[in-house]
Formats: sequence, C-alpha cells, structure tokens
Amino acid sequence: MQHSDRRILFNIMDTLLSSCLESVQAMGSDFVLGYIQALDGEKDPRNLVIAFHSVLTMVGHLPFEVLAEDLFEVTSCYFPIDFTPPPNDPHGVSREALILGLRRCLTATPKFAEFCLPLLLEKLSSDVQSAKLDSLLTLVAGVEVFGAEALKPYLEPMWFALRNEAFQSVSEEVEAASLQALTAVVRALSRPLLPSGGGRGALGEFLEMVKKDCERYLREPELRLMRAAGCLLQAVARASDPACVAVTSSAVPLLLEQLTHQTQVGLQRTILTVLLEFVEVAKSYSQGEEVPSPLLPYKDSLLALLLSLLGDSHAQLRVAVIATITGLVGVAGLLESREVGLVAEHLLRMATGDMDSTVRRESSTALGGLARLHPAVVEEGVLRTLLATFTTATPMETDDSAPPPPRVADHTHLIATISTHHTIVSVTLPALLDYLGQLAGELYSSECQELARAASESARTIAERSVAEESSITLLHESIAPRVLSQCVAPSVTSPLVEPHVLLDEAVLGSCAALLRCCAQALDVSSSQSLLKLVLDVFVRGSVEQLAALSPGQPFAPLDPTSPARQTQLVTLLTATIGALRPSVLDGYYPELLPPLFQLACRCRHAPSSLQAAMAYASLVNKMEDGPELAQLLDRDTHQLWSCLSDTSHSSEQVTRALTVWLWLTKALVMRSHPTSRAAAIKLVSLCASPSLGNQAADGFQLILSDTSDILNRRCHANSRLMHRQLFFTVVVPEIVQQFHQAVPSVQRHLLQALAHVMQGVPKQVLLGELPSLLPLLLESLGCEDDGLRLCSLEALLSLAQDAPQAISEHMHALVPRLLGLARSPRSMKVRMAALQCVGVLTTLPHHVAFPHKQEVLKGLAPCLDDKKRLVRKEAVKSRSDWFLLGAL
Repeated sequence: MQHSDRRILFNIMDTLLSSCLESVQAMGSDFVLGYIQALDGEKDPRNLVIAFHSVLTMVGHLPFEVLAEDLFEVTSCYFPIDFTPPPNDPHGVSREALILGLRRCLTATPKFAEFCLPLLLEKLSSDVQSAKLDSLLTLVAGVEVFGAEALKPYLEPMWFALRNEAFQSVSEEVEAASLQALTAVVRALSRPLLPSGGGRGALGEFLEMVKKDCERYLREPELRLMRAAGCLLQAVARASDPACVAVTSSAVPLLLEQLTHQTQVGLQRTILTVLLEFVEVAKSYSQGEEVPSPLLPYKDSLLALLLSLLGDSHAQLRVAVIATITGLVGVAGLLESREVGLVAEHLLRMATGDMDSTVRRESSTALGGLARLHPAVVEEGVLRTLLATFTTATPMETDDSAPPPPRVADHTHLIATISTHHTIVSVTLPALLDYLGQLAGELYSSECQELARAASESARTIAERSVAEESSITLLHESIAPRVLSQCVAPSVTSPLVEPHVLLDEAVLGSCAALLRCCAQALDVSSSQSLLKLVLDVFVRGSVEQLAALSPGQPFAPLDPTSPARQTQLVTLLTATIGALRPSVLDGYYPELLPPLFQLACRCRHAPSSLQAAMAYASLVNKMEDGPELAQLLDRDTHQLWSCLSDTSHSSEQVTRALTVWLWLTKALVMRSHPTSRAAAIKLVSLCASPSLGNQAADGFQLILSDTSDILNRRCHANSRLMHRQLFFTVVVPEIVQQFHQAVPSVQRHLLQALAHVMQGVPKQVLLGELPSLLPLLLESLGCEDDGLRLCSLEALLSLAQDAPQAISEHMHALVPRLLGLARSPRSMKVRMAALQCVGVLTTLPHHVAFPHKQEVLKGLAPCLDDKKRLVRKEAVKSRSDWFLLGAL
C-alpha cells in the first residue's frame, strides 16, 4: 500500500476510535488485532504520530489484554526514537512529538510493565546518551503507572543501573534523569500496602540496598564519590516521608562524624555541601507538626558543631558553614526561639566583625533570610543591637580628611539587608530617618556627610524592596514621605545660606527622591491624590506649615528661579513624586505645575535644579491628554525655546538650558508619538550644525532613545507607544543623511555622532533596510578625531557584523585598514579594544570574504600584542588567534 493510502487508513481508524468508539468496542479484540497487523512495519513518522494516539485510545477503551504483548511489541520496536526531521519539513513532525507519543504508549497500562521494564533496563546499558536519557524519562513516567508489585522483580538491576549513571555518567542531563527516576521508583514503592503485602517490604529492602551501597562513600570523602552518593540518598529521601526518615537517620550521623574528625578544609566543605543538601530535603518533610522533623534527634550536636566552625580561620569554610546554618534555620519547627536567637547573635558577629568581606556579605544575607522567617527574634536581638549604635556612636568633630567610621556606615547597610519583613521595616525606616535628623543637628563634617549618605541610601533600599507589601506602602505614604519632605525642606529655610548641610547633599537628596518615587509608583489613586496635594502645597504654594517642625511665614519658593540653590535643588523631590504618579491623578493640576517648572528649567542658574525641572516638565507633557490645552502649551513653549536657541543675543548658559529643555520635551513627545515630535526632531538635527550646540545636540539623540530609570518609563506610568523608536528613526535618519552631504567637515562630525547614537538606540531589524546608505557614513565616522564618536561607531559596527554580515562584506576593503589603524591608536584604550573586537568578529563573515585579508590582518595585529595595556593585549591575542585559525580547519 502506498504512503498516502496508509496515512488515509490510519486517519480513518483514529477517527473511528474518537467518533464511533461504541461501534468499535462491539468488535472487541478483533479491532486491536487488525490494528496491530496494520501498524506492523510502519516507517512513516506522520503515520506513527497518528498510530501512537490510537494505541492510547485502544488501551483505555478496548479489550486488549490477550494481545498485550503483541501490542507492546509492535510499538516498542520504535524505542528509542532516532529521527531527525528534514530542514523546512512541511509536515511539522518533530522528534519530540514522536518521543512523547511513544512514551505514553509504553507506559499506558500496568499490563505493559513486564515487557517495558526489561526493555528499559536493556537500553540503559547503551553507549548512546540520548537512548539512556529517553529510557530514564520513560522509566519515570512508567513507575507511576506500573506500581510497586510490578517493580519488585526488577529492583536490584534497576538500582545498579541508576547508581552507575549517577557515579559514571558523562552527561549532567542523564545524571539528573537517573536521580529523577530513582525518586520515582521509591515514591511508587512508598504507596500504601497492596493486598499481597509486598509494597512495604519491597521499600525496606530497596532502602537497605541503597544505604549499604552509599554509606561507605559517606565515610570516605577523600574518594570524591561522597557528592554522588549524597545525591543518590537525597533523591531517595525526596520520594516520601518514610524514605526521608530512613535515609536521614542513617546519613546525617555519618556526616556529623566525618565533619567532627576531618581536618582538611576542602573535605570539610564537601561534607558541609552534602549536609546542606540533606537539610534542604528535610524541608519537604510533610507529616505535620505532630511528627518531628527527621533532623530533630541530631539538631543539638549539629548546631553546636556548626557554630564552633564559625571560628575557623579559613574564610571559605566559614562561608559554607553560614550556608548550612541558613538552611537549618529554614526547616520549619526544628529550632526553638532561643536557638534561633543564638544563631542570629553569631551571624551578627560575623556580619559586623569578620575580617573577610565575603563572610560579612554572606552573614548579612543570612540575617536577611532569618528576619523573613523569624522577624520577632531578629527585632528583639539583632535590630536592637544595630540601632543602639545610632545613639552611642555619635559623629565627632574631626578633620575633613578623616575617613568615615566604618562601623556605623556598615550597620546602616546591614539594617537595610535585614529589613525583609514588614514588622522590621516599620521599625528600621523611622529609625533611619531619626538618625538623619540626629546627623542634621550635628556640626557639618565629612564624617557626618558620609554617614548621612549611608543612612539615606539604606532607607531607599528598604523602601524599594518593601513596596510589594500593602502595610509597607501605607507606612511610606502616611509617615515616611511627609517626614522625608519635612527633614529636607527644613534646612533650606532655616540654615544659613553659606553653610553646607548634610541633608542638602546631592546624594542624600537623590536617595530621598528615590524613596518618594517608589512610594508614588505604588500608591492607589486616592492615596496618590493625597500625596500630590501635599507636594503642591509645599512646592507650588509654599505652605511649609503642612510639614512638621516648620512654622507659617518661612520663605520657601523652590520653583522661583531667583531663589537660592539650596531651595531650588529640592525640585528633585517634586520631580520624583509627580513624575511617578498616574496621569489620572495629575488631571486638573497641569496649569498649576507646568508654567513654574518651565520657567525654572529655562531661567535657573543652578544647573542640577534646571535639569530636574526640565525632567518634571517633560514628564507632565508626556502624560497630558491630547487636546487644545496641550496644543496651546506646546505652541507657546516650543516657540519660546526655539527663539532662545536661534537668537545669538542670549548667553551661552541660557541657550544650554533651553537646549536641555528641548531635548527632554522631544523625548516626551517621541515616546507618546505626538504629531509635533517630528518637527521637534528635525529642528534638533538642524542644531547639530551649530558650532556651540552641535555636540550637545548630537548627544541628545542618545537621551531621546535611551531608557531612563528614574522618570519617563513604564514604572512611572509614562505614555509610551509601541514602535516610537522606529518612527523616530524613519524621521531623523533621512534628514541626517541629507544634511551630512551638504555640511562642512566640522558639522559632519556632529551629524555622524548623532547617527551613531540613533543606530544604537533602535532595534537591529530596523537598521537592515537602511544599511546601504548608512554604512558609508559609519565608516566615515571612524576617521574622525573624536574618540567618543569612534567608540559609538565601533560598537554599532560590532553588532552589525553579527546581524548583517552581507552588508559588512561589501565594505571589507575599506573597513579592515581603518580598524587596524584604530587598533594601534595611542589616544584611547577603549577605542583600541573596541577596534580589536571588531577585527575579531570579522572572522565570522563568509570565508570567501574574510580569508583574502588574513595576512594583512595578522601583520597589522602584531604591534598590538606589545600594547602597554594588558586588556588591549588580551583582546589582540584573542582577535589574532581567530584570524590565525581562519581557514586552518
């Protein structure tokens, strides 16, 4: 019968089984016999996919018992599947589909157990790794169906086969599958006793066999099979609670004995690794609180031994001990509160006093995990000790050159690490703000400043981590955010203008702004409106009496360009808050916010304040709804900005501020694909021709296309349309290319710089269609003297050589000499490294393109091997090796 006819036949029989099952059942085993005869010798993979599905239906609904062996043989002859579909196969038959279909057939019924298990054991002796893997995965699926009684005759050879794979396998995938199969076998043996009574006895015999073979390796860690033996025992213990108790009660005492008597650090670490894995297995013990953990009998000796090893002189051993202690604490109900407190005390000592930075870091992380599980214990002991340093270690008046005391600064970072539970967060955040207030009352010193930066950074870290919990969000909104505003605003209106203040430091304000930002991002609409009202009253209306410790009448006008810098710089707090709020919350407040922010951005002489105001202004424009109000605003403000940019009578500072606002406004419009973004982008291209603004305008393209972490992103609820980068690319690239051909060399450099930024900021698929016109310009940029432009162009070429080799191949004769020249450029190490990376990636081009340049490249790279910088020499060796091997294989 022809292939097409056989496929029709199998489709008909499969349709009968699915649509006319009752009629087929009336035929009894005759249909099964006929199907066996039809399937015998079938080779078409398309038909086999159908046949495997039909066999499953027959096993479930037809009387096949008398033909069980024949039905199994006619399907098992295809095991293991060895099929590779041809390229561009129109039928879509995959190897995975055949493997899964056959696996379901072989393990479809307990009646197949006596035929399937010997077959799998035979295939496990194969040298083909894929056959072993398929056999192991089929065994995993089969034992759940076959049951303990069917497994009993094959337990011993099955164990020997699985043990050998764990000990000797050259494939991690096969080793993992053998452990998975072992777990499945023990789980099947652990099921309730069968009427014949063989299940529990079979489990006991199998466990004894496993323990006898593995325990001798636990006694001899130097044989390097301890890890493999431990993995086998852990796979058994994961299967069921009885197996977990039996294995743990046997293995843990042996490991404790070895750990006690062993003196070699490497072997001690191996033992601890195996012990930790048993602890992790014990976490899955599921018999409830009334049945103690299998680790309970060994808890006291284990904990005492681990705590004593924390005093070892080897840092790597201490790290391994900390990991094991952390796992032990995570076993539910194992340690009492007193013992958890003892562990916390030791970890605190290691986190604050150990000489090794890795040990301190791991101890801090362990305390964070401990706080998540036992917050009351950590709050009572660890947290109280850490917070006490805020009152006892008051900064002293020291010389500005003196380094900050590491103890208090490190404690603030540790407080952030352990603030993993909302009850601890409710204590640590107010405490850190109290400490900031305490530092603000001290005389200014570099010591106080560093401590304030550490405390504010820790508060920021805690806030960013805790916003996922509702209780922490409420704390941030109702208590922390008003306090942050109050503590930052107070010194700007009460302290002398000439004296620095720790809370008005740029880094401290940045951390406070980030705290307000993460709070605003997480609030619901009602709470957001409350926070918005507060910042409006303070920053726009000047009502500082809304804040604690401030009285009415104190002058505070942070949005007035003529105000002192210590007030205008606080606009960063306003930017962080309103920039993270939802557009629906801001509706109705745009007329009150936009004009003063625009004036501050354009007129303020304090550059950071002007920048923050520009960012806030752009964020509001991005979120504002389309309509006459937005159109009128854009028409008025863009006209004012362009007048400043095009009028030579303005000072350079005014023009620079106007260009900064123009860049952020263009970014806001481009992200929302506003119609005016096209005109703004084209005018920005024209500014590249300006002698004074060309460089800044060119770099502005990077700002427009890059992602910003603190504003104008999805987390801050920005209006970001799909494909806005692609649309921007189609607008500006033709304009850049056109102006490049008409410009003088000094302007061409700025246009090439802009082009490099645009190419880096859009998906590579967008570039492919424009490469014929862009690549000559990109090669031209390699000859410019600007190292920043060279670096941008080299990075673009590096990615294009991998994504568009055909386009790069057409310019090899011009590209190779330029890259070799840049690889020897004495001006910039980064340029030399990037050029060498580009030279190396050229070997991935088609052989007939790259090979003719081999000798030229090898000769040109020789001087780079003697470069004065090690990193450059490293890149040169790698690149030259790639070219030396080209054509050698």
